Amino acid sequence: MRVHLVVNPGAGDGMDGPAVVRLVEDAGHEVVGTGAADPGWERSLAREVELVAAAGGDGTISAVLLAVAGRGLPVGIVPLGTANNIAGDLGLPTGDPAGAVASWRSAATRPFGLPVVDGAPGPRFVESVGLGLFAELIAEADAADPDEGVDEARERLARLVERAPEFDVRLAVDGRERRDRVIGLEVLNIASVGPRVVLDRSTRSDDGRVTVVPIRAGDREALAAWLRSPGPHAAAVPSVEPGVRAVVVEADAPVHVDDEVVDADRVLGVTTAALVSVEVLSPSSSPTTG
Repeated sequence: MRVHLVVNPGAGDGMDGPAVVRLVEDAGHEVVGTGAADPGWERSLAREVELVAAAGGDGTISAVLLAVAGRGLPVGIVPLGTANNIAGDLGLPTGDPAGAVASWRSAATRPFGLPVVDGAPGPRFVESVGLGLFAELIAEADAADPDEGVDEARERLARLVERAPEFDVRLAVDGRERRDRVIGLEVLNIASVGPRVVLDRSTRSDDGRVTVVPIRAGDREALAAWLRSPGPHAAAVPSVEPGVRAVVVEADAPVHVDDEVVDADRVLGVTTAALVSVEVLSPSSSPTTG
């Protein structure tokens, strides 16, 4: 295939651009363009491109998916990041860039839906929108070790879980209104967020739905224990609401969209009614995030 390669050489795996180009060419593909995921990079796409490849972590892959939406081009992924949550959602091998590229030849395309977020910068997101806990984790990242791995980030999150303040939230989930008191709330488009924290294994990016996950003070002990000794099951957050088409959230709490803390309105909305999908290469029809 003729491939345009978008590379983040600073991702967790540390491969530079030329090394990724060689990886793709050694697999029998032709690299017809390269660059970073800088604003407007998609305008440099050549007409003969058959595949856009995103080589990097979740931030780079998200930028590529959002930029390519509506252009009719499939996306292949070379996971080079630390968490690689999106690659896990697609069933791609993580920690094995060559294996990920090799999987393109036999992979099928599947839709990756991009829901709409209203009341915060977007207008679409890839992984999750959340308030409280995970937004605080992202905000702390600037002071963390730049070489921090998944285990270290999970320990940092566990400590945050133990001290995170509660806040009140008003919710309307598919029109059903309620009040809650939480330390965090996530609206998921994929199964895992942050340092590979699997909040709901049933969440899929190809079904036109999102999952609402309120994290309450009563979940602190079990969630912190999972973060320090994660097993094959999802993290211990019992109140998971999958299969949601629309949610409105009102709260005073820090907000993140994917991996960025953002300035947002007090009232946020997420909907899949105007969903746009990107075709991505996936070797599996089921998420295998772990």
